[in-house]
Formats: sequence, C-alpha cells, structure tokens
Amino acid sequence: MAASVFGVAIMLESGSTTSSFAVASREGGAGSVLGVDGVAFVELGDSPALDRYLREGEWGSIEGLVLTHPVRPGELLARENFVEPSVRDDGVVTIEMSVGAPDWLVPGNRAELWVGPPASENSFSAPFVLSPEVIIDSVTFDDGFASDAATSRVDLRLPRRDIPSVVHAIANRYFLHLTPVS
Repeated sequence: MAASVFGVAIMLESGSTTSSFAVASREGGAGSVLGVDGVAFVELGDSPALDRYLREGEWGSIEGLVLTHPVRPGELLARENFVEPSVRDDGVVTIEMSVGAPDWLVPGNRAELWVGPPASENSFSAPFVLSPEVIIDSVTFDDGFASDAATSRVDLRLPRRDIPSVVHAIANRYFLHLTPVS
C-alpha cells in the first residue's frame, strides 16, 4: 500500500512524462538471481526521487547478478540491490555475536567476517578477513525473562569456498567479528 501511495505521489508531482521502472514480481532471497521472470515494469512519473532505480532500458546491465538483500513483490529495484555472481553458490553458517543490535546488523546487509586466532591462552593474533563477501541472512535474539539482550545468533550467507575456514574457526572457538560493508 505504501508503494502505491508513493507511486501516486510521484506521478502527481512529475507532470506528464513517465518511464518504465523495474519492480520485483516475485520474492527473491539474498544471494539469489531474480531473472527476467522475477521482474515486471511499471510506468511512473519521471522524478529526481526515482533516479537511483532501474529503468526498463537499464535492466540488461544487471543480467546475471545476484541480490544483496531479500526483495518482495512490488519493490522498486536499484542497481545497488545487485552484486557479482561470486556469491551465487552460497552456504549458510550461524555464528553467535555479543554486540547488541547495531543498525547495520539486519538481514540483507553485506559484511566482512573477521577472525582472530588465539596466539596464547589469553591473547589473540592479528585479525584478518576470513570472508569478504558475507550477506546477513537472519538475526535472532534470545527472548524471555533471563535472556541476554547483547547476544544474537546470526545466519551468514557466504561463498562455499569460505565455509571450511569458518567451521574451523567456530570449532576452535576463535574470535569472530562482523564489520559492515557500505
């Protein structure tokens, strides 16, 4: 409904010129290909507010790319919604984090996964990027009387080539940390 109201407002503001804009015609998950069958085109009034969204003629420029976050039917599609297909063959790994609920820790956002292997019993060696192509798939917080609001379980979608290293880090209780990617 909000998209409809937004569309009508844009049409009224824009005058008589319109363009065809790409919208999702079906749901698509982060890391998946939307494809031609997952896109429809709607006529909207030309407006500077719509400059970031894909017009019909620009649709071919993202062919073969995958989604950076989940989309719903009717959602306008922008170029930044798509990334290189290197994340197409993804797997999902769950990690626990104790960072609370920062604004960037939401499904669909991209991040880097860092690891700090232990150097000794009470220290860690220099951290390094374990996987630069992580997409946050879901975030779950404990709820209930005795829950810890700072702790969350985060499902990460990452390339399969990085999964063995992540499982190794989890099994050995290495320090794992996510950082947002803009």
